Amino acid sequence: MKKILICILITLIMVPLFAGKAYKVSTNRGEREVVIPDGSTALDVLLTLAKNYYNLSYDHEDLLIKTEQLTKDIDEYLAENKNLRTNYNELIIDYAEIVEKYKKMTGVTLLKGVAGAGVSMNASNGFKFDGVSLYLGASLFEKIQMLASFSYSNTTKTITPGIGLLVTF
Repeated sequence: MKKILICILITLIMVPLFAGKAYKVSTNRGEREVVIPDGSTALDVLLTLAKNYYNLSYDHEDLLIKTEQLTKDIDEYLAENKNLRTNYNELIIDYAEIVEKYKKMTGVTLLKGVAGAGVSMNASNGFKFDGVSLYLGASLFEKIQMLASFSYSNTTKTITPGIGLLVTF
């Protein structure tokens, strides 16, 4: 264990001796240490920093362009999504109206009024006008019709009442 500690201590002492010059730099996030490697001049370090700065600047500009395009795409997506949601809501309302109309059209009516009129002809007189009939009644479930009739005969000069029942099939 002592040998390992001695090796670590010697390594820590030797690293600064071969590392070159070190400088302290104050940044927005605290102090940092900058080491100029042996065999490099301050100009070499400056040029390397300038190259890296320009590369980072170009990357930053590319990212800004991509960000603008993505922002535009997101805005277009949101506008299209809003439009689709509006259309969807309108379709739901239209569908509800269609369903309601369909129910009205296909539903069976419990009770409905029926009215009618007719003319009678006398075959013995050569199919000449003989009288008038009026019909009033109700239709149940659109299948059964109950009618009351009143007929006036021109030849007998009388009004004749009547009732009737019709079945639709």
